[in-house]
Order: sequence, then C-alpha cells, then structure tokens
Amino acid sequence: MRIRHVHALVERVEQQQREEQEQQQQPQQQQQQQQEQLLQAAVCVCGWVMSLREGGGGSLVFLDVSDGSCAQPLQCLVPAAAADEAADAAAMAAAVEEGEGHAAPRGRRLRRGDSICVRGDLVLVKDRRHKVELRVPPHSSNSSSSSNSGNRSNSSSSSSTGRHEEPFLPVQTWELHGGDDRPLSSSAQTSAVPAAASAAAAAAVPAAAAAAARTDVLRYPLPVRGASLEFCRQKGIGFRSRHPLFAAASRIRAETEKCLLDFLDAQGFLRVRTPILTGLDCESSGDTFTVCSPRDAPRSSSSSSDSSSSSRSSSRLLLGKPMFLSVSGQLPLEALSWGLGDVYSLSPAFRAENSNTQRHLCEFWMLEVEASFANRPMLMRLAEGILRHTLTHVPAACKQDFAVLAAHRRSSNSGSSSSGGGSSKENVQTHDAHMAILASVASQPFEVITYSEALRRLQEEGVSLEWGNDLGADEEKLLLQQTARNNGSSRGLVIVDHAQSLKPFYMRVNSAGDSPVDRQRDKNSSSSSNSSSSSNGNTVASFDILLPSVGEVVGGSLREERLHLLEKAMREKDVSTETYGFYRDLRLYGSNPRGGFGLGLDRLLLLLTGLSNVRDTIPFPRAPRYAPL
Repeated sequence: MRIRHVHALVERVEQQQREEQEQQQQPQQQQQQQQEQLLQAAVCVCGWVMSLREGGGGSLVFLDVSDGSCAQPLQCLVPAAAADEAADAAAMAAAVEEGEGHAAPRGRRLRRGDSICVRGDLVLVKDRRHKVELRVPPHSSNSSSSSNSGNRSNSSSSSSTGRHEEPFLPVQTWELHGGDDRPLSSSAQTSAVPAAASAAAAAAVPAAAAAAARTDVLRYPLPVRGASLEFCRQKGIGFRSRHPLFAAASRIRAETEKCLLDFLDAQGFLRVRTPILTGLDCESSGDTFTVCSPRDAPRSSSSSSDSSSSSRSSSRLLLGKPMFLSVSGQLPLEALSWGLGDVYSLSPAFRAENSNTQRHLCEFWMLEVEASFANRPMLMRLAEGILRHTLTHVPAACKQDFAVLAAHRRSSNSGSSSSGGGSSKENVQTHDAHMAILASVASQPFEVITYSEALRRLQEEGVSLEWGNDLGADEEKLLLQQTARNNGSSRGLVIVDHAQSLKPFYMRVNSAGDSPVDRQRDKNSSSSSNSSSSSNGNTVASFDILLPSVGEVVGGSLREERLHLLEKAMREKDVSTETYGFYRDLRLYGSNPRGGFGLGLDRLLLLLTGLSNVRDTIPFPRAPRYAPL
C-alpha cells in the first residue's frame, strides 16, 4: 500500500467519525476507548528509512518510512528482533550473491536510507504528532524463516493490502549502502557526509548499532540535518528525490501539470504531440542546439564549398537536412490546429541561450495552446483563467507539500540551513507573505496595458527605453512593483501590442482600429510621440503576462492569417520560404483568424513554490555549464 493511500484512509475515517459524533453524542468512556482503532490488518508498506530510533528499553525500533507518494512519512513500530532478523537475512543474501569466500556480516542494523518493506497492522492513534502507525505484532519475528530480500521482483503480487505473499519476513530490507562493508572510494569520499554531520548521525544511531558498524562502510550521501540546495544541485543530484524539499516540489509539479491539462481538456482542447527533432527555428533567434548522427560528422574535403557541394552535403545527412532540438512546438501545433481545431501540447523546449541566471534553463517545459477562429480577448481570458485556476487549485491540493516548503522557508529565515544559490530572497519573504501573493494574484483580474504605456511607466521610475527596446527582467520587476503599489496588492500584468520588430514573423500586424486598448491609450495619452510611433503597422496583436517574483510566464498573440502580410513579414525578417513554405501554404486553403500562447511551466512552478532558483523546480536541470547526469 502506498503511504499516501494510508493517510487518505485516515482522513476518511476521521471524517466519518466527525459526522457520527455530530449526529449523536457518544459517551466519554466510549470516546476514550477509541483513542486507538485498528484500521486495516496485514498491510505491507515499502519505502526508505528516513529516520529511526529505539524505544521500549531497546525492544522496539521506531521507523519513519517514506515511499515518496506524499510529504508525510509513516511511523512503523517494529520489534527489535524482527528488525535485526531482516538485516541479517539481507546481509546473508548479499554475501550469497557475492559468491564463496564472502562471509555474511552479523549485527548489521537498519540505517537511514535503507530500503525496506514492513508488514503489520494499521492503527489509528490520537493525541500524538502522527495520526496512524504501522505496528508489527511482537510474535511476527518468528512467524517466518525465509526471505527473498535479495530480489524484490521474485515476490508475487497480492491484494491491495500487501505486495508479497508468504513466505515473508515481517521486515524485509534491500541493502543500498554498506551491505558488503566496502571502503569508501576516492569519488565516494568527496560526497561523504561532513564530519559534523557524521558525528550527529552516529549519535542518532543506537549504541549497539554504532558499536557493530565498521568505520569504513559506505555513508549515506545526504547529511542528517538536511542538505543545502546547492549541495543537492552539485553533489547530490542523483539523490535529490530523497530530499524532502525536492520531493515536495516534484509532487507540486505533477499536480500543476495535471491541473493545466484538466483545465484545457474541460475547455474542449485536444492534446497532441509535436516533434522534438525539427528543422524549424520558431523564434528565429538562432539560439538552437544542432543535432547530428555519427554519419553526419563532417568529412575532410579539398573541394570548394559551392552551392552544389552544400547540396550534396545535405543529402548525406541522416534526416536529409540540418536538424535542431525544438525551441518551440508552436508552428507544428498551429498546422495541426488547421484541421483539429483547438489543440495544445506539453513538451520540452531547448534554447542555447548563454543566460546563466536563476530564471533561465537550456531545457525547460512549455504548455503551448493554439485556438482556431479566435480573437485576442478570448485568448487572454483563457491564459488568465488557467493561471488563476492553477494558483488556486494547486496550493489547496498539495497542503502537505506546501507545509514542507514553509518549514524550509522558516529554517532559511532562522539561518539554520543554507538557501542555496547565494540568494537571500528566501530569507526575506516569509511563507505567509508568499501564500498571500498567490492568493492575491489568483483572486484579482489582471491589469492590461500596452507596450507604449509600459515604456511610459518605466520613464516614471527613471528608466529610459527607446521605442523598440525589449523589456528585461529588471524592467518587468519594476512594472510589477508599480502595479502592486497602484492597486494595493499583487496582481498579474498583461502587456499587449508590442513593437513589431520585437516579435517573430508570424504575429498578426495591428491594423487601424484593431486594438481597443490602443484606441483608449491614444485618447488619454499626452505623449504624441508614443501615440504616433505605435500606430498602424508598427505593433502586433501580442500579449505577455507577467506575474510577481518571476516576470514573464505567458507569451501569446494572434497569428497572421492574411497571406500578403505574412509574406511581407517573412521577407522583412529574412525567413526562408523553402523551410517555412508549409506555414505560408496553410493560408491558401481555408484561412481563418487564430491565435495561441506558450506558458512556461518551470517559471510558473517558481512562483508556486516560492523557490529562488528555477533549477530547483525541475528534476535534472540543464543550464549553461551545468548539465548533471
């Protein structure tokens, strides 16, 4: 049984008890008798030992076991004899696998980080820090004499109450470290627990186990007191899933993806797949990763590099032409939308930008949406709706994981652990303040301004940008701070009608009267230069959504459906008609108004979790000069 199912069972039982108590007042004596209640017998739970301690005068071992399915571990009460028997059986199985000449070490005790299966009875307890325990009956240690702890896959599946059939020890372990007492290698020593943390770990292990343990066995790589985020990024990348903070972030990520997809499914959008290998550079930025096969390796040649030679070279490529990792699936997605209607995809994107910041990754995930027969207000409502819904739903659905984030933030504020990355941001913002920002953004309509208005507001803040200059992270931060001051609370900001020179060729050019926001701005604007410079032909029907703390999260636009204007934009931006001919040809047969947007999943998670570095929101980050595993 997964541990999250255990806690879900406890919640259902407690809810049922509350309902019964509301219907009829139970006698005080009966309530006292229900301080402990058997929930389910013969339950098997498998996971990893997060912590352990002895009790009952050494006759019991208290284990906190986690299987990663939820933030809250399960406390297991195990007779010390059963725990020792399981450890000895696992050590013996490991010695058998090593072959003759390897004696089975005796006295090996359970340790933090060991993988383990425990079978016992689920008991609901009250007036304690935990609500449920898995108790192994005292007589269980002698109830079975065999173990297949060396090979979990040989055990047959059983009912939902357990994973194994008899014969089965009440406690079963699979050694992950120290099983053969091999000395630390030089590489392992570099990632070993520091001396202070090692001493703390030894103090937490019972005296008998510490005496039996050899000094040269492999050490569990994560410190007892908790590893810093920087340590997990550099030395503990393979073990990050064992870190409570990263485990919580991973579950929040899974729930966020589910929330986004469910929202679009409910709106009638169809999920499709777009290629990762592509010959397209959707953003026309040139920041692409080139992909080649072994047969594509350049060959030495003394011939000149004329056009015929280049053609012959392309014909030798495995896929017939130069290929890249996709920077966006938008163009293929749009092609699908011409026949399938409203579609979306959730896929990785790759950009070879040398931006070594806390907001950028070379590999990240994008939710991309394309809608047929759409206008910009509809797209903006859809993008705003999906963001506000996610910011409301995910914190409510992941309360335990957000509690882990809160504990991390408290420890960072108190200085007991490092926030990683050298940033002090987490030391400034409390968990309550962070949750207040999420609630404020989710509950209020986003403010909409034009690109021209954004430039004017930045001038008020002392930042002078020329028309056609892009807005960077600092400018986005200033605009969000000003929006919060003007409205008295944090909220999303939408910037529309960007300069055409800033955006890709496929965005629809604004014609006279296309933008109501522009018309209102022109009516109220006192700056004739801004009004004239953003008039017809100089702006596109774009929109970027900025959110507090992270900046731009969504970028979208209407797509240019008018063939002659699309061809003009392709010529002006030097877009290859050979490579992008399919995109132009779509306008020849059933052209219609359409648009879409891309949502950066990792930046949205940065806002949800309140972490300061986007590398902590993704399991295996890829960034400039940083690609572990």
